[in-house]
Amino acid sequence: MTGEGGLSADTSLPLLLKKNWQQWGANRIAARRKQFGIWEEYTWEHHYQETKTICLGLISLGFNPFDRAMILGKGCPEWLWCELAVQTLRGGALGPNPDEAPAGTENAVNSFQPRFAFVEHQGQANGLVTIRQKSPFLEKIVYWKGEGQGSSGDPILISLADLRKRGQEHEKAHPAEFDGKLNEVKSTDTAIVFATAQGGGSLRFTAATHQSLLSSLLANRASGAKYRGCRSEYVVMGSFGQPSEQVFGLAGSLAVGQTISFAEYPATAQGDFREICPHVVVLPAEAWNEIASTIESNARRGSWLKRQILSRSLSVRLKLVDKEAEHKSPGVWERLAGGIAGLVTVQPIKDKHGLNRATITFASGNGVFPESVRLLKAVDVHLEQVQRSGRDGIVGTDPGNDLRVG
Repeated sequence: MTGEGGLSADTSLPLLLKKNWQQWGANRIAARRKQFGIWEEYTWEHHYQETKTICLGLISLGFNPFDRAMILGKGCPEWLWCELAVQTLRGGALGPNPDEAPAGTENAVNSFQPRFAFVEHQGQANGLVTIRQKSPFLEKIVYWKGEGQGSSGDPILISLADLRKRGQEHEKAHPAEFDGKLNEVKSTDTAIVFATAQGGGSLRFTAATHQSLLSSLLANRASGAKYRGCRSEYVVMGSFGQPSEQVFGLAGSLAVGQTISFAEYPATAQGDFREICPHVVVLPAEAWNEIASTIESNARRGSWLKRQILSRSLSVRLKLVDKEAEHKSPGVWERLAGGIAGLVTVQPIKDKHGLNRATITFASGNGVFPESVRLLKAVDVHLEQVQRSGRDGIVGTDPGNDLRVG
């Protein structure tokens, strides 16, 4: 499948990383991460070099093609680099929700049986060490926070900093190996593995290939979304291992060069989101319902004059939405009133929620209320709903339509 600009799904995410590194290098921001209230920026040069050293470090530890790995932690650049390194070695990575209870993590480990695990902090690493006593197939655990606290003397643990050092040493002896590995990756190789809970606590694993992630991205671009390419911004708002983040966050960043940003904490995510004001927005259905509810409740708060202006402006805009739904053309005065109401309400409302630059808006999963869709349309937020399909990857539709996926 080929989309606009000649972008094809017949490639791999690591090869797209190499292409972006060659095109932009240190001259274009690829990612941001907020730490201690300050946004840290990473270029495509940084992305490429980090992925390379981690990949070569894994080779030095004996990572084989098609080995399984697990990545446990909140979305951050390290998560992305570790995933790309595993993909470069044609491995399959599972990214369970980091907020999962310990029993859920243990179930995922025992069911998926990874040889390697990457975790955010040493507390998670120690938890996996305990699990490993009953799961001997887990051979190495890499952690990227708390690297100065030691590794408790357990040889299964290694910090990401030490893994990088191993990669740098390996590169001195094998300078062309990383490039060779990049060229071996096929579009039909596994890029990420998704887990779905089944009855009785069992898990069903679905492997998404590079081709399926990119095809999903291209299909949703073709359904009306207009990407700004390397000028667009994206903020990770969910677990980075979930399908929507993998398609619109990771694949979107690598395929069209958009900048991907990671919030500091879940508690600060909304404020961090507003600071970036992304062009591409993917939020869970319940988040969109909450935004619509906030808009509605704000129309009933404040001074009498503020309430009157907001409620009347929204009423005018909602009438235009209803006319469109009925396939009726509004009159000249209705369009004029709608335009004035838009100036009064739309921009302030969108700015309050960090949506004033949003040109592509998706709701992941089911549950967007019809009244939420209607109200959001009134403030020029036109949602598409995306769902995961075992057959078609990530598919999009208007939330007002009935969508059945296999």
